[in-house]
Amino acid sequence: MNSALILSDLMQAASFASAVVLLVLQIRAFRRHSHVSFALLSATSVAALLYLIIWQIMALLAYEALPAPLWLYLLATAFFLFQIIFGTWGTISLFKAYRQLSEKVGGAENTIHSLQPNDAPITAILQVPLASGSATPPVASKPRLQHYAECAHRPRQTRPRWSCRPGRWLGHPALSKSR
Repeated sequence: MNSALILSDLMQAASFASAVVLLVLQIRAFRRHSHVSFALLSATSVAALLYLIIWQIMALLAYEALPAPLWLYLLATAFFLFQIIFGTWGTISLFKAYRQLSEKVGGAENTIHSLQPNDAPITAILQVPLASGSATPPVASKPRLQHYAECAHRPRQTRPRWSCRPGRWLGHPALSKSR
């Protein structure tokens, strides 16, 4: 058998298995929390499974050199559109519920703020150069002034050498080398 066909069969089986796993997790979440978003996402997963099954039937018909009936294409299209609409609706519903819960539980200090163009981040983001042009992951640390203010009141013996020197990277000792 051709290795491309074997790989294709494995990918189809993996996508079907992942859809089943998502469906089980969504049904469990709906039973536990009884929130409409989990029901919508479960319906989306069912539609995705039916869509995959219909396309497998159509592929089998094509392999047998038989024409797939038009109603099969229309049914697959209906399941796909159902999946898009209900998946988006369920995700929006879940995000809204999470936002309401975080505002209710956390109060003003734990709410999810939307970023505006002039908003400054709460922590400073430092970029550490890596070897040979690879991507640089951000490293979060305290803003410099706040960090130096905290270092200034410590006795010199208890200050870590690498963290309180001006012109050095703040944070982990491996990142403390001068630019």
